[in-house]
Amino acid sequence: QDLLGASKCPFVVGLFPPLPEETSKSSKFSSIGSRFKLQLQQLMETLNSTEPHYIRCVKPNNLLKPAIFENVNIMQQLRCGGVLEAIRISCAGYPTRKPFFEFINRFGLLSPESLEGNYDEKVASKKILDNMGLKGYQIGKTKVFLRAGQMAELDARRAEVLSGAAKKIQ
Repeated sequence: QDLLGASKCPFVVGLFPPLPEETSKSSKFSSIGSRFKLQLQQLMETLNSTEPHYIRCVKPNNLLKPAIFENVNIMQQLRCGGVLEAIRISCAGYPTRKPFFEFINRFGLLSPESLEGNYDEKVASKKILDNMGLKGYQIGKTKVFLRAGQMAELDARRAEVLSGAAKKIQ
């Protein structure tokens, strides 16, 4: 204990904090338990004071070699990690999410009258969607949420409008 506590490496010293002087040989067992309890309490305080984010790592192959991908193995890892289920649920709901600013910049030309007034971005986005006749979308605090296929429908209509404008210019 004393040898490791005297190490020049700060990490090693931190692993073995000095024991209180009153610790005797007869109470070593309880001091280990109490030290574990104290460390566990400190860990819980740290965890409760943070917002953890989790990273899922996927091992591409069992050989540990670069540029080799075992698709079955990768799919199994994604399935077990809940990634595929999370993607499925996301796609079943509102897979396309656009901030109001981006949505208006991209699709404002579909409904120019919604941009003429002094509307805030949320109202202008709703007017564009209503003028297009889309149903089932949701308007959040900062984003437009579209169901599967609605983005493609808006992009197709946008392409028609741009094509018509290009023909007029020519």
